[in-house]
Amino acid sequence: MELNSIYKTSDPKEDLVENLQFSVLSVEGLLDTIIIELQGIINTYNVVSFKEHLYLLIKQGYVNIIFDMTHIEYISASGVGLFIQLLSTIRKESGDIILTGLQSNVAEIFDISGLSDFFTVSSSVKYGLKMFKNNRNY
Repeated sequence: MELNSIYKTSDPKEDLVENLQFSVLSVEGLLDTIIIELQGIINTYNVVSFKEHLYLLIKQGYVNIIFDMTHIEYISASGVGLFIQLLSTIRKESGDIILTGLQSNVAEIFDISGLSDFFTVSSSVKYGLKMFKNNRNY
């Protein structure tokens, strides 16, 4: 399955989201699916800008999102709140979110808050893609 870059926040033409960088990759054969590779922290200072980027992607029809969180060092309550809002919005559009590569401290935040039951968590992007591919009705 081929992946194609849609954009990266490290591109000079893109606004940087403070302390958070991300790349967005499209997935050949899964037109409504993207992978977002994250690096840094998700907190009160960058959650609004990050949310704006995410909702633009949803408006473009990307309703199945795999978040590669391998390089996320920290997520605050406002970051967790964003993921809850995002999940609600995406499920209304018959989509879903898969979280992959959660570091133990980030996974613990989702566990303690009881949110692990609401999100699909996968060990890797590869398995997350398999989950979306296997849920296709063609």
